[in-house]
Amino acid sequence: MVDPPSVRRPPTAALAVVLTLLAAAPAAQGAEKIVVLESPDRTPAAETAERERKLGFEADQTYDRVLDGFAADLTPRQVARLEADPEVADVIPVRTFRATAVTEALDGDYVPAGVRRITQLERGQAREQASGAVAVLDTGVDLDHPDLDVEPGENCIARGAPPDDDDPDGHGTHVAGTIGAKNDGTGVVGVAPGTKLYAVKVLDRNGRGTSASLLCGIEWVLRHAAAKNITVANFSLGGHGPYSTCKTDYEHQAFCRLANAGVTPVVAAGNSGADFAAPATRELPAAYREVLTVSAIADTDGRPGGEGPACGVADDTAAPFSNYATKAADENHLVAAPGTCVASTRRGGGAPYAVMSGTSMATPHVAALVALCKGEAGEPGPCAGLTTPQVIARMRVVSAWSSFTGIAGRRFGPLAVISDPRVETPPVVTYPEEEPRATSPAKPAPAPAPRPAPAPAPTPPPAARPAPHPPRPAIPSAPPRAATPDTPGAATAAERRPSIRLKTPRLATLLRRGLTLRIACPDDCSGIVRLTVSQKDARKLKIRGTTLGRARVRREGTVRLKLSQEVRSALRRTRRVQVRLRAEIDLPERTVKSSKTLTLRR
Repeated sequence: MVDPPSVRRPPTAALAVVLTLLAAAPAAQGAEKIVVLESPDRTPAAETAERERKLGFEADQTYDRVLDGFAADLTPRQVARLEADPEVADVIPVRTFRATAVTEALDGDYVPAGVRRITQLERGQAREQASGAVAVLDTGVDLDHPDLDVEPGENCIARGAPPDDDDPDGHGTHVAGTIGAKNDGTGVVGVAPGTKLYAVKVLDRNGRGTSASLLCGIEWVLRHAAAKNITVANFSLGGHGPYSTCKTDYEHQAFCRLANAGVTPVVAAGNSGADFAAPATRELPAAYREVLTVSAIADTDGRPGGEGPACGVADDTAAPFSNYATKAADENHLVAAPGTCVASTRRGGGAPYAVMSGTSMATPHVAALVALCKGEAGEPGPCAGLTTPQVIARMRVVSAWSSFTGIAGRRFGPLAVISDPRVETPPVVTYPEEEPRATSPAKPAPAPAPRPAPAPAPTPPPAARPAPHPPRPAIPSAPPRAATPDTPGAATAAERRPSIRLKTPRLATLLRRGLTLRIACPDDCSGIVRLTVSQKDARKLKIRGTTLGRARVRREGTVRLKLSQEVRSALRRTRRVQVRLRAEIDLPERTVKSSKTLTLRR
């Protein structure tokens, strides 16, 4: 794999902040890997400790929420031993990601234009704090910043150290300020002033991290969300990756679990000026349909109409660096927010404050709006009790449609604004990959009265506003995926299907090497294949369950299906067994199911 194309920066005095997930480098001595355990009999920590003793490594992270397993620097020999371990489901190379930023100083004491625009307030007004907390997964947050109500979460870079923002540009602190900088008469004011923030450090001081540290951050949020009332997680990061679903990719699965736990993931669309869901430029996690993705637009006067001064690009236009959607199904989880020349808190506290641009800066605007929608000033909001997919649908329903929402086939989504409790809540949507989270009905609450911010500069009355926008169009729904039975390798003239090729092995070969499959897909694909027996044969073999083994499909290519020690021991006692190979392959717009019966003999 190659590194993603260079980021196109916006032509502004304050250049874009970009977080890019890079492709993994070739395996080297001591390369970091994520090891996934297959239904461990003991806790992942105990299973990890046993392998540490046997193989002589030390794990960097241990997981039991996002997955069962651990991350560690492993030599090629240790990797080979783990891949041969029947209790290990997968050994995955990590992706690395980094942050770069250029900032300029700003002295000020005001509600920024972008904050006024999405909260629909005038100068000198601000919202109350959100009832729930927001987790900021970033370079950390300045834990001593006087303008932020922030508490330490987890440091996934240096375990045991506080998750302070040590990035010279203070990227995480800037993000945190847009969400919840206090309305206290100093500095800037956030979208939800005074909201409780939790710093979760997944990037080091050079702006670099790995997918292992990202999973560590999500693990911490899942573990503490209920106790700490975390309702939203902000991810101002992204990078290129393959198509996947909740069932077929561990990083994707982590975001699905976060969403199903009632924590809405709000993520940046990316700064490549491209389609965030297209195969060649796919941005992750932005392309995951279980997250609320945010593109960037310019707003310099806090109001619609395009009459504000230009800041590199014209007011009320899409930022040229921002990623976008080209298909309605991808736009279904996309909204826009101000992302150019955004002023917010800076690492170190006090003035000067920083100006940055990028979808990284647009994302916290929306994260704070979602938090306010779930509850404000201790009162439940219009999103209280809603599932994550329903929250995403509601944020789009209440958003403002404008000229930047579609330019030459580029869909930037509607501009996110404060949720109006009078707008009807969309129907509940659940994910097919996981069980939906049980929720209570939403409780309507009156909109709280905004609180004036102290010491605003007197300004003349605003000019007459333009006429209201026409009624918002209904949200287009993604075409349903049809689960179509099929036989591996078969194809029809009506549509191209994935194919699975294999040579039926003898039992001895299956016990020694597992089952090797060749997957060919007409498009991006991912999925899972299982080797099963009937319940009658499972009882004869004296094994738990009917599944002999399974393997994940992440892309076209060769897949090896391994058997557990229990299954191998059982098969050694038989001379003939009939098995069924079942495959479920997810394509971008449909799922294809297939099965084939095999008779294995010695």
